Amino acid sequence: MKKRLVTVVSLLLIIVMLAGCAADSAAAIFSVQETAPAREPICFEDIKYVRPDIDSMYKTVDALHGALKNPFGFEKILACIQLFELQLTNFETMYAVANIRTSLDVSDDYYDEEYTWCMENSAEVQMLMDELYYACADSIHTAWLDQLSFWRKLSADYQDVMMSESGGTYEELFEINARETQLLAEYRGIMSELTIEVDGQERSFDEYVLEDYDKANAAFFEKYNPVLGQLYIELMELRKECAAVLRFLCKDQNDTQAAAAALAKLLRPGDVIAYRGGMGAGKTTFTRSLCAAL
Repeated sequence: MKKRLVTVVSLLLIIVMLAGCAADSAAAIFSVQETAPAREPICFEDIKYVRPDIDSMYKTVDALHGALKNPFGFEKILACIQLFELQLTNFETMYAVANIRTSLDVSDDYYDEEYTWCMENSAEVQMLMDELYYACADSIHTAWLDQLSFWRKLSADYQDVMMSESGGTYEELFEINARETQLLAEYRGIMSELTIEVDGQERSFDEYVLEDYDKANAAFFEKYNPVLGQLYIELMELRKECAAVLRFLCKDQNDTQAAAAALAKLLRPGDVIAYRGGMGAGKTTFTRSLCAAL
């Protein structure tokens, strides 16, 4: 019943728009460019890191919820969507900058802390993005939002089916993300200051490996294999747990096909995925099912 009401109201809005009312708003809506204008290349050294403001992203989503209740709130809706996209791009850029900076210098405490902060908050940002999509897909504006070039199949991807499949899992995913962040932070802490024992003395691995490569690596594996191996095992178990929560844990061919179809709904032009597995793991079935669902 709710879907029918949403569809009827959406059609009425389109009729009003075609009849001439809100012409300026409609013209603005459907003038969205298919491709973004070319940008001048940016030097990485010129990118200044500033911790993203997640509170402002919450305010944008809250403002969108209000705008979606207005049958003629076209301009406000688009403004909120475009602002959130800029905020999301900024978060992803700062996340990448912090990651690169701390990778270039693992002893840099500032960027290590910032990278950890971004990693801890990435799930919350993903939740906000999903909330924005769900709100649009469940609103009276779905019909014209579906026509936007960057939101084709919005209603098909984000309405009741997606909500029923993944609803109620955010608390579990937050808890998993927190544990994953802790494991990754522990790993980065170990790798930031590698030391080995050589002839009864504690030496820097990075320095000694230049003197005696084989002996340094043998000492490294003896000291770090147990702890790093355990971290790897715990991380893989955590990823399996996450896959189970998202219903991406495949037990047979039907599960593999269903997982590929679910993933296909999340992909957008320009996305790249990579996966690997031994013979018989289901890579071919997954690939064929993924392509069939796109």
